[in-house]
Amino acid sequence: MKKIILLLLFVSGIAFQSCRDEALNPVPKWESGLHAFAVFDGIPFDGKLLNRPQAYEKNNAINFNANKQDDAAAGVPFKIRWVSLDNKLTAAKIEVYIKMFTSYSDPDGNPKVAELSGGNGKLITTITTPAANRQWNNFKITPTQIYNLFKDATVKYDKVNAVKVFENPKQARPKGEWFDGKTDSFKIFWKVTSTEGLVYESWGPNLCGDPTAVSEANSNCALDFTINGCESVPSQFTGTWAVVEDSWADYKVGDAINVKAGPGADEITVGVFATDINHKDIVVKIANKLTGAATVAKQTYGTYTAYLKDGDYSAVGDGLVNGCAGSISLNLEHAGVNSGSQGKFKLVLKRQ
Repeated sequence: MKKIILLLLFVSGIAFQSCRDEALNPVPKWESGLHAFAVFDGIPFDGKLLNRPQAYEKNNAINFNANKQDDAAAGVPFKIRWVSLDNKLTAAKIEVYIKMFTSYSDPDGNPKVAELSGGNGKLITTITTPAANRQWNNFKITPTQIYNLFKDATVKYDKVNAVKVFENPKQARPKGEWFDGKTDSFKIFWKVTSTEGLVYESWGPNLCGDPTAVSEANSNCALDFTINGCESVPSQFTGTWAVVEDSWADYKVGDAINVKAGPGADEITVGVFATDINHKDIVVKIANKLTGAATVAKQTYGTYTAYLKDGDYSAVGDGLVNGCAGSISLNLEHAGVNSGSQGKFKLVLKRQ
């Protein structure tokens, strides 16, 4: 009798298992998906497949310049591509959103950061006809675009009264100089919509922090950028400057000095020094437009009548220039062709 009961239980167990509803299986069926990969355009691959992140995908790889933000050519270049790993989905559009952050101190002196979009970001550009799977789509974000999106954003700097960020009397933001690297920063992120209408806007850490080797399947979820310091270009220096300091003693404080752009693309010509014979102005090369680092190659600038025996004098050295702030500071070694080095001397000018 026991054998009969056990046999019935075994058969009923088999019957029960064979009737299980597969829809109740807790392991979901794998579905196709889309992700994207955005980078700063114009930065080359270093040739090392295992070197991730590459320079082109690092935050702040390219930033806005502080000056001439309303120039038509201003902007940060990007490129983005959508990826379907199994080639079963196609992107119908890619929407790029942006968040703006501005920092300040509250009335109690506490540092604060305000996000001006309300948390969801603002749509800044849409790629309506994306290129094929894993192919690049280029776009640029300009300061003017960002200003137009956030010009009405407000912050309660005093914890009570809402003040428009771009009309804050305590922080001037004139046209073309809306943003600065001390207080402002930006983040872009994206949504990808498939031709079936499926929207992909949130991905896991393995995709957002993709550690895999460089390939066409790479992914990320956001990029940050900000404002560089002032970029000094030769055209900013043309005009009359005043002497602040001249330890070589050719000039007194307040004397006027003429400065002009050129002769080279990254050079300015400074109308010094006060030689009487064979006079030539000093040419300064802007070695780094962002930092203002400058160099003066050894060059002859003429002979002083009072020191004829010394022959022609030359100068060589380096310094810092800033076309936005209006400053020129040079450290120069002066030498006579017959008398040799006279030591290093400082020349400081400010724009009048």
